[in-house]
Formats: sequence, C-alpha cells, structure tokens
Amino acid sequence: MNPLRYGQLHVGEDSDFQFAIERHLQICSEFGLMEFYVEISTHDTNIDIENQLSSDYNTQPTPQTDQTLIASSSRLQIVGTCQPPTEDLGEFSDEDEYEASVPIRMSHQDKEDDNVWEDIVEEELANFYSQVDVERARGFTGDFGPCSDDVGELYEGMKFPTKAALRRHVKLYHIKNNCTFVVAKSGSNFEDWRCPKFGKECAWRLRATQKVNTYHWEITICPEKHKCVTMTLSQDHPKLDSDVIASFIISMVTLEPDVSVASIIERMNTQFQFEVSYKKAWLAKHKAITRVFGNWESSYSKLPRWMAAIQHFLLGTVVQFCYKPRPRGVPSDPSIRIFQRVFWAYKPCIDAFPHLKPMVQVDGTFLYGKYTQTLLIASSQDGNSNVVPLAFAIVEGETLEAWAWFLKRVRLHVVGERQNICLISDRHPSILSAVSDPRTMWQPPYGHHVYCIRHLASNLNKKYSDSNLKDLFVNIDQMAPL
Repeated sequence: MNPLRYGQLHVGEDSDFQFAIERHLQICSEFGLMEFYVEISTHDTNIDIENQLSSDYNTQPTPQTDQTLIASSSRLQIVGTCQPPTEDLGEFSDEDEYEASVPIRMSHQDKEDDNVWEDIVEEELANFYSQVDVERARGFTGDFGPCSDDVGELYEGMKFPTKAALRRHVKLYHIKNNCTFVVAKSGSNFEDWRCPKFGKECAWRLRATQKVNTYHWEITICPEKHKCVTMTLSQDHPKLDSDVIASFIISMVTLEPDVSVASIIERMNTQFQFEVSYKKAWLAKHKAITRVFGNWESSYSKLPRWMAAIQHFLLGTVVQFCYKPRPRGVPSDPSIRIFQRVFWAYKPCIDAFPHLKPMVQVDGTFLYGKYTQTLLIASSQDGNSNVVPLAFAIVEGETLEAWAWFLKRVRLHVVGERQNICLISDRHPSILSAVSDPRTMWQPPYGHHVYCIRHLASNLNKKYSDSNLKDLFVNIDQMAPL
C-alpha cells in the first residue's frame, strides 16, 4: 500500500474544500478516510486575480489585437487526436475480455466500461462533493472493508467508501483466487455481479448497494465462494484491467512520468504473476498520469487563470491569447473559446533587454503529447554570453501566420523601437517569409536577419553525411573576425 501523503491547501471558501475531496478521490480512491490538520489565519484573502484581470476578456478578441486577453472562468477547447502506441496491436480488438456463455440477460448499459480506448480522452472528474452530506459523513464510523492490497474474503455487510473502491476490491479478490465475474445488472446505486457459470455449476453472486443516509457502499448479498473450476491456463487475467493496474502504478508515474510500458508489464508480472498485454499497460499508464497530473483538456483550460496569476504577481508581464473562429452551426457560448495561440513575456525579461547585446535569436520546437503544437522561443545574450529568455509562445505549428504573429509581438512588447537588432534564426521558409513582411518590423533599419551557424552546419551534415565537414564549417565561422 502506498504511504499516506499530506499536502498544504489554502481554504478560503467551500470550493477549496471541494477541490481537496475531489483530488483525494482522483489519486487515493481506495482510502475511505481523509485527515485534515487545520491552522486558522487572519491575513487578507480578498485578492481576486480573475475578476481583477478579466475586463478585456468579455470583449470579442481578434488575432490582430494587441490588448492583453485574460479568461477568468472560461473553458478553452482544443481539437486533436490521441497518439496510440506505435507497436503492432493488431491482435487486440479491445482490452482482453473473458469470453464465456452467461445465462444472464445483460443490457448494454449494464456492461462494465473497463475496456475502451476512449476512456483516456473522455475521462471526466466526478463532482463528488455535490453528492456528499459532509455533516452526516463526518460522524460516520462504519466498518469499512480493508483498503490494502492484501485482499481477504468478501462477506455480507462489508462497506466501501465509493463504488470505485468496491469494484477494485472485488477485482483484486478474483485476481487473487484466479476466477472472474460478469455484470448482471448495474445502476447508479446498486451493482449485481455473478459468476459466468451462474445457474450451472456455480452459485456465486454479489450484490452491493449505496446507502442513502451515509452514502457508502455495502455488500448485501454474498452467500458463498466460487465453486467452479478454471480449466484453462491464461497468461493474463480479465479483471487485471487498466483501472486496477493504474491504481498500482500511481507512485511509479508520480516519480517517473515517462516510465516505460515494459516496466509496468514487469511490475504486474512480479506482483500478480500475470503477463498483461501491451495495450492494457499503455492504457493504465495514461490513466495514472491523468489521475496524478490531470488530463490534456484541463491543462489548456487552466492557461488563462495561470497567465492571470503571473500578470498579477509580476506586474508588467505581457500575455496575449488568440482564439480560433467559432465553426458555423456551433451555438454561441461566451464561456467557451477555441484555443489557437498564446504569447507571453515576463516583465523581468522585458526590462533586461535594453542591457543585453543587440541580438535576438528565435527557434521553435514541437511539443510532445496529445496535442502536437509548437513552442516558439526568443532569447538574447548578456555581456558574458549567458542566454537570457525574452518571450515565449505556444502556436499551432511553424506556419507563416504563427511566426509573423510571434515576431510582431516580440518587436512590439520586448524590443520596442530599438533599431539595428541582429535577428538570428534557421532557414525555415515560414521565418524567411515572416521576416520579409515589413509589418513585423524586422527589416533594416529595425533589424538585420542572419542565419544560425549551428543550423547551417546541421543542414550541411544532413546533405553530405560528413561530420568532419560539419566541424570544419563551424570552425571556419568561429575564426572569422567579429
């Protein structure tokens, strides 16, 4: 079992307490209790960053505007596709499922949704707090079932704090005893699970309900153990699914988010003596990452608030958002914007530029993850040749429009009216076109465009595949007088 972890949280209103409960359920859903250590503070907590900086957001922005755009409670939406594993997964039509003839009528809505690729993309956090009577739950001291990985027998009256904890415990019980179950019926406040051979050679059945007064889940029917015998040997177990695996690798993902899928497979083999499929381990890794760090959509939705906080505590920091036009036929909703680009430059970096060398170097790199966007960076050097960052942008790609949008704002908010600035870049066609546009103000006398020797040498090596020639090219440039 993972060790208990404590974190500091400022609680100023009910929503802060709601966040603490939801965060606990995301990461430690198997634990039924939360412990709070409260310190009361009397300092001023009336700072409202969002309302203070949201005045410009209510106006309809355009990509050409130079006003700072801040979203307070808005949601950013972004369109993209999830990158599946590159290994050959042709043998998998879905997560490994137990194929059995079940003499129970099962409806579509009753089936477990443990085996869907889209779970990673569509996973939403439940608003648990709105369903909990905190005052009533505070006095509850029921006999909850064990939450550790050492799973014992199931019995009537066994209690669990959530449906997820109940499901996880029952799955671990069946993994330990090398048997399985299917969902006969399922509802918002009850679960009815049975052996695949129910009505033939095994009478195992489990029914659990959610209690109205205390909101916990309790096993109400569990008469006996499985009497069926598994005649076939399998390297995998149908109930060792991605949800169960994700609950066991939370600590691995927290310490090493880029942990390999092979390491997860090895961990499950060591712990359960089952060889889980690559697809199942890959799904579990991404579900664990979502529980610890949040999903991709929520990360983009937090950008306006994060930028607003930066502007509040670093006065003079410049932030500009650019949104995509709303598609035709989509209802107008002022709380939803479709993200396209964002530019930001920290106030200390802006103030530092007049004291730096008269040069600006720009470059871009693509971002890893679900949404393959591009990070653009502008930097300079001080008198000791130390690199000083100037401005950043997240854009849709290294396109002409994106580079022109970025370079114009670097000139407007960082460089200003300073002339004879040396602009260094690679020979990307979009950069060449953007610099040649007089509206970006990087033509003489404002700027002089030159090419990065490292990028030229890299292009030379790609064409001729000669590292010695590449080194000679770089050395010749370094020997040239300044």
